[in-house]
Amino acid sequence: LTNVSGIGFPTGVQDPTVLRIDPERFPVLQLVVLSNQDIPRLARTIRSEILPIITGVEGVARVDLIGEIKEQLIITVDPTEMSNLGLSLAQISNALAANNISLPAGSISEQGKSFPIRTSNEFSSLDQIRNLVVGFEAPDISAAIPTSLGLTASGNPILLSRIADLQLSSENIASQSLTNGKPSMGIAVVKDPDANTVEVTEEVLQSLESLSSLPPDVKIITFLNDGPEIQKQIDTLLHEGFFGLLFAISVVFIFLFSPKPSIIKGFFSTARPTMVIGIAIPLSILTGVILMGAFGMTLNFMTLGGLAIAVGRVVDDSIVV
Repeated sequence: LTNVSGIGFPTGVQDPTVLRIDPERFPVLQLVVLSNQDIPRLARTIRSEILPIITGVEGVARVDLIGEIKEQLIITVDPTEMSNLGLSLAQISNALAANNISLPAGSISEQGKSFPIRTSNEFSSLDQIRNLVVGFEAPDISAAIPTSLGLTASGNPILLSRIADLQLSSENIASQSLTNGKPSMGIAVVKDPDANTVEVTEEVLQSLESLSSLPPDVKIITFLNDGPEIQKQIDTLLHEGFFGLLFAISVVFIFLFSPKPSIIKGFFSTARPTMVIGIAIPLSILTGVILMGAFGMTLNFMTLGGLAIAVGRVVDDSIVV
């Protein structure tokens, strides 16, 4: 860090940022969702149908949606109609802001835990905004009501759709993702640090296979899956470990074997210490893994290297004994 901070950069170049790479932050599963729909509509489909299924899988820490294009609502007000009804832009703006809010409303404490509360009233569809009441027409019968009665008359409500045209639009698109010539979006699944990668990826894919509420044109493609690769590495480790154990026992048996006084007696006299060494190797590994689990240690390059050295030491000590 000291060496990096001492490097001089030209004017306009920002200082470098040094980050520690954490493998747990990388997604273990990446999916691509493609459809004939436009990106905003596809994003709504993914958020309502696919993301709840993935986040409900045990061991999933976070799900990121990649390639989403934000939508914006364009409201074009008719100034003539607005003036005839006696409304102003400020009234329309205040009506929109007052009906689309999310504010903190305190907290609830229970059993030593505090739960924050929010009061929200947000628009969930374009029809709700179109049917928003932004004012009232001036009543025609106000003059007919005696003021002594203390009563007031209100006219018909004025809906936003009456004085404005509403259209959904997308922000300026700088880049677009296409898969097989169709608009697509990516889904990145990040697992919990303590979760099993193979189990999480398999459960997510199985959950998506049983999903039947998607439109027919929506397809999910697996782009990256760390589960099979890790399972392959585990199978290779078991395979190589078995042959390593077999070769170690064979080498020990050859070095300890003595044909005197006879080959048969030499075989049986050598088989016993060789068997002890063969049992000591997996037993030492099993004991080491149990102790690592008890102390909260994980399998990584350092711990695997330590186990390998310990197994070699166990073989040497067994031969000496």
